[in-house]
Amino acid sequence: MLSLILKLTLAPILVVLATVIARRLGDRVGGLLSGFPVIAAPIALIYSVEQGPVFAAEASSAAILGLVPSTVFSVVVAWAAARDSLIASLGLGTMAYALTLAVAVSFHPSISASAAVALLSIVVVYVFLKRLPRSGSRRNVGGDLLLWRVALTILLVLALTAAASQLSPHIAGLLIPIPIITAVMAGFTQVRSGGAAVRDLLQGLVLAYLSFLTFFVVLATELTRTVPIAAFAAATACSLLAWASLVIATRPSRN
Repeated sequence: MLSLILKLTLAPILVVLATVIARRLGDRVGGLLSGFPVIAAPIALIYSVEQGPVFAAEASSAAILGLVPSTVFSVVVAWAAARDSLIASLGLGTMAYALTLAVAVSFHPSISASAAVALLSIVVVYVFLKRLPRSGSRRNVGGDLLLWRVALTILLVLALTAAASQLSPHIAGLLIPIPIITAVMAGFTQVRSGGAAVRDLLQGLVLAYLSFLTFFVVLATELTRTVPIAAFAAATACSLLAWASLVIATRPSRN
């Protein structure tokens, strides 16, 4: 019963909160909120409850490496969206994600090695997005597909956690950062506001992946050392600290 309650409430509530805040503060802030592990953390928690802390620790380690395909997806989508082609941007992004994920499946690096690769991927993609020309139209047709986001979040959590018992911890973990919600947000942002807004959204999201990385590095490490509740508490605290630091460091100057 506890795991079912978590599946149906925790991640959707966090998605609603992120969406409402993003409405008021813009696409880049929306990306910063979306890059925080609002869906991934509940999935990892459910893994721990249903499959045990050993499974959750291995999956958390793989989730770090799983950030690489997700950053590849983001950069390809942003590049294609600048040309105002929704089908091309999501199609090419999905293909790039699938190819990178297929490569990642064959590797089982240590936590530190995975973290180094993921960090390099985040930095390279963020720099590329910063330098990407602000081409593409910017428009505003309103709406944010909140109900669709909540529905897809619930389906994603149910699907991944149901499949976990049939998957190895490595594959289950690699799929934790699967960019389904990112695709929904990027696609609708492109329709609503144009390619330049997608660039802003994904720039914030990729930067916030540093908080995602922090969460899973701490979680994968602490789950092997202490009880799950303490591991999740430490991972959440460190991730929030990292995310808050990013927000403060990148807030626009008023001068």
